[in-house]
Amino acid sequence: MEYKYNARPRRRRVAIWAVLGCFVVGCAGLSFGLGYFAHRDQLLPSSLVDFFRAVRDRRVHREQVREGRIGRWGKYEAPKNASIFEQQKHHEELDALGYLSGYVPAPETDGVAMHDPERAYAGHNLYSSGHAPEAYLMDMNGGILHKWRYDLEDVWPDFVRPENVVISDQYYWRRVHLYENGDLLAIFEGIGIIKLDKNSKLLWANACEAHHDVFVHKDGSISVLTRKVHVVPRINAKKPILEDFVTKLDSDGRTLSEISILECYENSVYAPLLLQGRTEGDIAHTNALDFLDGRFADRSPIFRKGNILTSMRSMSAIAIIDLDAEQVVWALSGIWLRQHDPSLLDNGNMLLFDNMGNGGHSKAVEFEPFTQEIVWAYGTGPDEQLYSGTCGASVRLPNGNTLITESDNGRALEVTSENEVVWQFVNPHRTGSEEELIAMLTEVTRLPLSFPVDWARTTFDPTDSR
Repeated sequence: MEYKYNARPRRRRVAIWAVLGCFVVGCAGLSFGLGYFAHRDQLLPSSLVDFFRAVRDRRVHREQVREGRIGRWGKYEAPKNASIFEQQKHHEELDALGYLSGYVPAPETDGVAMHDPERAYAGHNLYSSGHAPEAYLMDMNGGILHKWRYDLEDVWPDFVRPENVVISDQYYWRRVHLYENGDLLAIFEGIGIIKLDKNSKLLWANACEAHHDVFVHKDGSISVLTRKVHVVPRINAKKPILEDFVTKLDSDGRTLSEISILECYENSVYAPLLLQGRTEGDIAHTNALDFLDGRFADRSPIFRKGNILTSMRSMSAIAIIDLDAEQVVWALSGIWLRQHDPSLLDNGNMLLFDNMGNGGHSKAVEFEPFTQEIVWAYGTGPDEQLYSGTCGASVRLPNGNTLITESDNGRALEVTSENEVVWQFVNPHRTGSEEELIAMLTEVTRLPLSFPVDWARTTFDPTDSR
C-alpha cells in the first residue's frame, strides 16, 4: 500500500509552538515592562529616564491645564461616621455656608464664612493654596491685601522632576514665611526654597530638596527640612530611601550645614522606632520643625534652647532632637496617627493636628507630654467634624483660641477653648466642570495687628496676574 505524507500534524505542532513562543515573549515583555516601571533607573540611562519622565509630565501638564486643575485639588470629605440623617443635615449646613464643593457647585464667596469680631483673635491672615505657587495676605473679613507669585519654571528653567516628587508639587507652595518688610520664603515641596521681595522679585533660590517646614532665626539664618534619595545599606541594601535632614542656610540662602534626622534616631535610645516604620522610600516623612526657646528647660533638659520639636508622619511619632548632640532625647507615639504640626504651648503642654487617629478622622489635640493626658481636643464632638488625610495644622493663638487648618477640605477655622467656632475661612479657589473641586490649604497663619503691613496696602495690585 502506498504511503501518503500528511502535513497536518506538523503544521499543528508548528502552530502550537508558535503560540507558546508568543506567550513566552509576551510574558517576558510584560515582566520587562513591570520591571521598567519598578526599577527604570536601573534599566535605562538616567538621561533617557529623565527624557521620558519630562515627556510624560508635559502630557499630564497639558491635560491639567485643559481641565483647569493645575496644582492640588480635592473633593470635600463628608463625615463617614455619621448616620445618613446626620450627613444630610451636615450637608445642608455646609451648603448654607457655601463650601460643600464636593456635592454642589461652589457659590461665589470672599472665603470668610464666619467671623465673630468680639471673640476671634484680631490680626491678618497669611495663606498659601494648592491652586498655584501663590501666597496671600488677607484681613479678617477676607479682603486681600497682598499677593506673591513665582512659577517653578521661572526659578529653575531646566528642572526635571525626580521620581520622588509628585507632579502637582511643582505648581504650588507647601509652606511660606513672611518677613516684616514683605519678603517671603516659599517651599516647592521636595524641590527647593526661594525668597521673594514684596513685589515678587526673586532674591535667591536653593534647590536643596526642601520640604514641609522652615524656621527663621533671629540672626537671619534659616533652618529648613531637606531630604536626599539614596541607598543607605544599613536600612536597605538594595532600595533607596528618603533621608531627612535639618539644613541651615545663611540669610542669602547658601547652605551652611545639615544634620541627618535618621542618624539622630540611630544615636539614641529611640532607635527601635525605626524598626516600626518603612524600610524603603519615605521611611520617616518628617513634616515639622519647631525650635524651642528654652522656657521649660528647668522642668526637663529636653526643653533646652536650640532643641527642635518635630514630627515623623510615617512612624506616627513626634520627637525632640538635640541638634548639638545629634540625638533624639524624647519621643512619643501611640495616641495619634499620621500627625502634623506639633508645638510646645505656654502652659508646657503640646498641641498637634492628628490626621487619622480619630477613628479615621482628624482632631486637634492638646496633651501633657509626660503623662500623655489629653486636656483639650477639637474634632471629637458630634458637631465638630474635621478631616484632612494629609497636611493640616493647629496653632494656639495669644487669646487662647486655636486656629486649625483642615488642609484637604480647603478650610480653616478658629475655635475657642469651649470649642465654639468664631472664625471660618473656606478656600475660594475652585475648579472642575461644576466647580466641585476645592484647592488644598497648606496652612493659614494668623499675624498679630502689630505685624507691619503698610507696605502691602501700598503695593498690592488686584489686577496683577503674576
